[in-house]
Amino acid sequence: DWSSDVCSSDLDLRQWGALIQEADYFIGVDSVGQHMARALGTPGTVLIGSTFAKNTSYPDYFNIIEKPGIKKYSPIRITGLDSVLANRLNENTMKFSDKEINDLYNNIVTDIEKKVK
Repeated sequence: DWSSDVCSSDLDLRQWGALIQEADYFIGVDSVGQHMARALGTPGTVLIGSTFAKNTSYPDYFNIIEKPGIKKYSPIRITGLDSVLANRLNENTMKFSDKEINDLYNNIVTDIEKKVK
């Protein structure tokens, strides 16, 4: 099975960076992958959950998708003690209906068509 070789979770940061650099387009969440994509000049879409795009991403570079609604500040990167409980306040930021998933898909396809030649 080729996918187990290509999509191994045992990749180190250099290997992930190489994959992102060779990709035409990055799709991910607020994680180290988006920072690598930005540094390497790879266009993409970033789904933002309980973080805030203006603080943790590059809204002037990436196609940012955030579910509308109110979310609460989550100190998940600062503390470990109550971070799991605090993050539950924003659980709905990553729950999507079938229609919302279809809309996300169409949004990403449109962005790819604009940015990938």
